[in-house]
This record gives sequence, structure tokens and C-alpha cells, in this order.
Amino acid sequence: MQLDDVRLQTDQITLVANGVFPGGAQDASLTLHAQSRDLTEIGRLLQNDVLQGPADLVLKAEGPPEAVEIRSQLNATSGHIAIQGGHLRIAGHAGVHRVL
Repeated sequence: MQLDDVRLQTDQITLVANGVFPGGAQDASLTLHAQSRDLTEIGRLLQNDVLQGPADLVLKAEGPPEAVEIRSQLNATSGHIAIQGGHLRIAGHAGVHRVL
């Protein structure tokens, strides 16, 4: 499935998706970008006071259907997390079998 700058926006978050989803005949090349205005409610639910303020998440999935590579970066006021080199394995139309 191909997405071209699909945008969803609420008062608290903006999501933008662009590219080819994993699992089809084509190599995946998908970027999801989420911007949250405030993580305070998530922090409250998780009982973690560090989760406050705006956050920016970028998730990229690229590669052939048998070994899609996942990279992501989360930036928030309190710090950032980067994950690179994870693989998503997809078998036929059954969906995701394993995420590393």
C-alpha cells in the first residue's frame, strides 16, 4: 500500500505517513512522523513524572518484505531515544511474526 503525505491532526497530536507499507511485493519505504504537544497525560497514566512536554517521533521502515529494517527516534524535553537495526519479519498475508 502506498501513502502520499497522509495527515491526521487532533488538538494534541499530528501524525504524517508517507511511503510504501511493509508486507507487499515492493520493498518497504515508509516514514511515520508523530508530534505530540504534551506527554503529561501519558506520563500520568504510566506514573512517570519525567514524561512531560512536547515530543517528536520518527519511525522509518525500509527494505525487502523478508527483512524490513526499522529505525526510530523519539525526542522529548527530558531526552531522546534512538533505535536502529531492528528487523520486522513478515510472512505472506499473515502479518507480523516478530519484531526485534
